[in-house]
Amino acid sequence: MGLTRADTIEQLEGEWTTLEAFVRGISHADMDRPTRCEEWTVRGVTAHVVGGVLDVAGGTVGTTTGHQHVEDRPTHSPSQLADELHDGAQIAMKLLRTIDDRIWAQPSPFPGLTVRQGVEALWLESFLHEDDIRDALGMTARNSGGLALEISIRHVAEEMAKQAWNQTTLALDGMPKVRIGPGGDSVIGGDPMRFLLAATGRIEAEDVGLDPKVNIYRR
Repeated sequence: MGLTRADTIEQLEGEWTTLEAFVRGISHADMDRPTRCEEWTVRGVTAHVVGGVLDVAGGTVGTTTGHQHVEDRPTHSPSQLADELHDGAQIAMKLLRTIDDRIWAQPSPFPGLTVRQGVEALWLESFLHEDDIRDALGMTARNSGGLALEISIRHVAEEMAKQAWNQTTLALDGMPKVRIGPGGDSVIGGDPMRFLLAATGRIEAEDVGLDPKVNIYRR
Protein backbone atom coordinates (compact mmCIF):
# COMPACT_ATOMS: atom_id res chain seq x y z
CA MET A 1 0.00 0.00 0.00
CA GLY A 2 1.32 3.45 -0.91
CA LEU A 3 0.61 5.42 2.25
CA THR A 4 1.41 9.11 2.28
CA ARG A 5 4.07 10.45 4.60
CA ALA A 6 1.44 11.94 6.93
CA ASP A 7 -0.59 8.72 6.97
CA THR A 8 2.47 6.61 7.76
CA ILE A 9 3.42 8.82 10.70
CA GLU A 10 -0.16 8.82 11.97
CA GLN A 11 -0.30 5.02 11.77
CA LEU A 12 2.99 4.75 13.67
CA GLU A 13 1.52 6.91 16.43
CA GLY A 14 -1.44 4.55 16.61
CA GLU A 15 0.89 1.56 16.79
CA TRP A 16 2.78 3.07 19.71
CA THR A 17 -0.50 3.89 21.47
CA THR A 18 -1.63 0.27 21.02
CA LEU A 19 1.67 -1.00 22.40
CA GLU A 20 1.53 1.34 25.39
CA ALA A 21 -1.91 0.03 26.37
CA PHE A 22 -0.72 -3.55 25.89
CA VAL A 23 2.36 -3.03 28.08
CA ARG A 24 0.25 -1.53 30.87
CA GLY A 25 -1.72 -4.76 30.95
CA ILE A 26 1.30 -7.02 31.50
CA SER A 27 1.61 -8.36 35.04
CA HIS A 28 4.76 -7.89 37.10
CA ALA A 29 5.08 -11.68 37.36
CA ASP A 30 5.26 -12.00 33.56
CA MET A 31 8.07 -9.49 33.04
CA ASP A 32 10.82 -12.06 33.49
CA ARG A 33 9.39 -14.65 31.13
CA PRO A 34 11.78 -15.64 28.31
CA THR A 35 10.94 -14.71 24.72
CA ARG A 36 11.98 -15.94 21.30
CA CYS A 37 14.30 -12.89 21.04
CA GLU A 38 17.62 -14.44 21.99
CA GLU A 39 18.43 -13.64 25.63
CA TRP A 40 15.69 -11.09 26.20
CA THR A 41 12.81 -11.46 28.62
CA VAL A 42 9.43 -9.77 28.23
CA ARG A 43 10.92 -6.84 30.13
CA GLY A 44 13.93 -6.80 27.82
CA VAL A 45 11.90 -6.81 24.61
CA THR A 46 9.71 -4.01 25.95
CA ALA A 47 12.76 -2.04 27.10
CA HIS A 48 14.29 -2.35 23.63
CA VAL A 49 11.21 -0.92 21.93
CA VAL A 50 10.95 1.88 24.50
CA GLY A 51 14.64 2.68 24.08
CA GLY A 52 14.21 2.89 20.33
CA VAL A 53 11.36 5.38 20.68
CA LEU A 54 13.40 7.45 23.10
CA ASP A 55 16.32 7.43 20.65
CA VAL A 56 14.04 9.03 18.06
CA ALA A 57 12.77 11.54 20.61
CA GLY A 58 16.27 12.42 21.74
CA GLY A 59 17.93 12.47 18.33
CA THR A 60 20.25 9.62 19.33
CA VAL A 61 19.28 7.01 16.73
CA GLY A 62 22.32 4.90 15.88
CA THR A 63 24.27 5.80 19.02
CA THR A 64 22.81 3.12 21.29
CA THR A 65 22.10 -0.57 20.87
CA GLY A 66 19.20 -2.81 21.79
CA HIS A 67 21.31 -4.40 24.51
CA GLN A 68 21.97 -0.97 26.01
CA HIS A 69 18.24 -0.27 26.04
CA VAL A 70 17.75 -3.48 28.02
CA GLU A 71 20.67 -2.92 30.38
CA ASP A 72 19.41 0.56 31.22
CA ARG A 73 16.06 -0.86 32.44
CA PRO A 74 16.89 -4.03 34.40
CA THR A 75 14.00 -3.82 36.88
CA HIS A 76 11.47 -1.51 35.24
CA SER A 77 7.82 -2.30 35.85
CA PRO A 78 5.16 -2.41 33.12
CA SER A 79 3.85 0.99 34.18
CA GLN A 80 7.32 2.55 34.16
CA LEU A 81 8.02 1.25 30.66
CA ALA A 82 4.58 2.32 29.44
CA ASP A 83 5.11 5.81 30.88
CA GLU A 84 8.48 6.09 29.13
CA LEU A 85 6.92 4.94 25.89
CA HIS A 86 4.09 7.44 26.21
CA ASP A 87 6.37 10.39 26.92
CA GLY A 88 8.92 9.42 24.29
CA ALA A 89 6.28 8.88 21.63
CA GLN A 90 4.81 12.34 22.21
CA ILE A 91 8.19 13.99 21.66
CA ALA A 92 9.08 11.73 18.72
CA MET A 93 5.79 12.51 17.01
CA LYS A 94 6.39 16.24 17.23
CA LEU A 95 9.72 15.73 15.48
CA LEU A 96 8.38 13.34 12.85
CA ARG A 97 5.60 15.73 11.92
CA THR A 98 8.17 18.36 10.95
CA ILE A 99 9.45 16.10 8.15
CA ASP A 100 8.55 17.18 4.63
CA ASP A 101 8.49 15.12 1.42
CA ARG A 102 12.05 16.10 0.51
CA ILE A 103 13.44 14.83 3.82
CA TRP A 104 11.19 11.75 3.64
CA ALA A 105 13.23 10.39 0.73
CA GLN A 106 16.66 11.23 2.18
CA PRO A 107 18.95 8.93 4.18
CA SER A 108 18.04 8.53 7.84
CA PRO A 109 20.16 7.87 10.94
CA PHE A 110 19.17 4.21 10.55
CA PRO A 111 22.02 2.70 8.48
CA GLY A 112 21.03 2.01 4.89
CA LEU A 113 17.47 3.30 5.27
CA THR A 114 15.73 6.39 3.99
CA VAL A 115 13.63 8.37 6.43
CA ARG A 116 10.52 6.64 5.08
CA GLN A 117 12.08 3.23 5.54
CA GLY A 118 13.28 4.18 9.00
CA VAL A 119 9.78 5.14 10.09
CA GLU A 120 8.42 1.92 8.61
CA ALA A 121 11.13 0.00 10.49
CA LEU A 122 9.93 1.57 13.75
CA TRP A 123 6.40 0.43 12.89
CA LEU A 124 7.64 -3.09 12.14
CA GLU A 125 9.62 -3.23 15.40
CA SER A 126 6.65 -2.18 17.52
CA PHE A 127 4.24 -4.56 15.82
CA LEU A 128 6.59 -7.55 15.77
CA HIS A 129 7.90 -7.13 19.31
CA GLU A 130 4.35 -6.97 20.63
CA ASP A 131 3.86 -10.33 18.94
CA ASP A 132 7.07 -11.61 20.57
CA ILE A 133 5.61 -10.70 23.96
CA ARG A 134 2.24 -12.24 23.12
CA ASP A 135 4.01 -15.45 22.15
CA ALA A 136 5.95 -15.49 25.44
CA LEU A 137 2.76 -15.01 27.43
CA GLY A 138 0.88 -17.73 25.55
CA MET A 139 -1.47 -15.21 23.97
CA THR A 140 -2.80 -15.32 20.44
CA ALA A 141 -1.66 -12.83 17.84
CA ARG A 142 -3.80 -9.82 17.08
CA ASN A 143 -7.01 -10.67 15.27
CA SER A 144 -5.67 -8.76 12.28
CA GLY A 145 -2.29 -7.23 11.68
CA GLY A 146 -3.91 -4.85 9.21
CA LEU A 147 -1.72 -2.09 7.86
CA ALA A 148 1.05 -2.90 10.33
CA LEU A 149 1.46 -6.36 8.83
CA GLU A 150 1.19 -5.10 5.27
CA ILE A 151 3.80 -2.38 5.74
CA SER A 152 6.06 -4.80 7.63
CA ILE A 153 5.93 -7.23 4.70
CA ARG A 154 6.80 -4.44 2.27
CA HIS A 155 9.70 -3.32 4.45
CA VAL A 156 11.07 -6.86 4.62
CA ALA A 157 10.71 -7.22 0.84
CA GLU A 158 12.73 -4.05 0.26
CA GLU A 159 15.47 -5.29 2.58
CA MET A 160 15.53 -8.67 0.84
CA ALA A 161 15.85 -6.95 -2.54
CA LYS A 162 18.89 -5.02 -1.31
CA GLN A 163 20.59 -8.31 -0.48
CA ALA A 164 19.41 -10.03 -3.71
CA TRP A 165 17.71 -12.68 -1.57
CA ASN A 166 14.98 -14.79 -3.15
CA GLN A 167 14.22 -12.84 -6.30
CA THR A 168 10.58 -13.82 -6.37
CA THR A 169 7.02 -12.62 -5.93
CA LEU A 170 5.34 -12.61 -2.55
CA ALA A 171 1.70 -13.67 -2.87
CA LEU A 172 0.90 -14.02 0.80
CA ASP A 173 -2.62 -14.69 2.02
CA GLY A 174 -4.70 -11.51 2.08
CA MET A 175 -1.75 -9.29 1.15
CA PRO A 176 -1.03 -7.35 -2.06
CA LYS A 177 1.53 -9.05 -4.28
CA VAL A 178 5.07 -7.76 -3.82
CA ARG A 179 7.84 -8.30 -6.36
CA ILE A 180 11.35 -8.85 -4.97
CA GLY A 181 14.07 -8.17 -7.50
CA PRO A 182 13.90 -8.31 -11.30
CA GLY A 183 14.42 -12.00 -11.95
CA GLY A 184 12.69 -15.33 -11.56
CA ASP A 185 9.10 -16.48 -11.76
CA SER A 186 8.88 -18.22 -8.40
CA VAL A 187 6.09 -17.34 -5.98
CA ILE A 188 6.05 -17.52 -2.19
CA GLY A 189 2.58 -17.76 -0.66
CA GLY A 190 1.12 -18.78 2.66
CA ASP A 191 0.55 -17.07 5.96
CA PRO A 192 2.02 -13.53 6.02
CA MET A 193 2.80 -13.60 9.74
CA ARG A 194 4.80 -16.81 9.39
CA PHE A 195 6.67 -15.23 6.49
CA LEU A 196 7.46 -12.21 8.67
CA LEU A 197 8.67 -14.40 11.52
CA ALA A 198 10.91 -16.33 9.13
CA ALA A 199 12.36 -13.28 7.39
CA THR A 200 13.30 -11.76 10.76
CA GLY A 201 14.97 -14.88 12.15
CA ARG A 202 12.24 -16.02 14.54
CA ILE A 203 11.53 -19.30 12.76
CA GLU A 204 13.53 -21.19 10.13
CA ALA A 205 13.52 -19.40 6.77
CA GLU A 206 13.18 -22.70 4.90
CA ASP A 207 9.83 -23.29 6.61
CA VAL A 208 8.21 -20.71 4.34
CA GLY A 209 10.26 -21.32 1.19
CA LEU A 210 13.02 -18.78 1.79
CA ASP A 211 16.75 -19.20 1.35
CA PRO A 212 18.23 -20.39 4.70
CA LYS A 213 20.41 -17.29 4.99
CA VAL A 214 17.48 -14.86 4.85
CA ASN A 215 17.21 -12.72 7.99
CA ILE A 216 16.94 -8.95 7.56
CA TYR A 217 18.59 -8.42 10.94
CA ARG A 218 21.66 -10.48 10.01
CA ARG A 219 23.45 -8.73 7.18
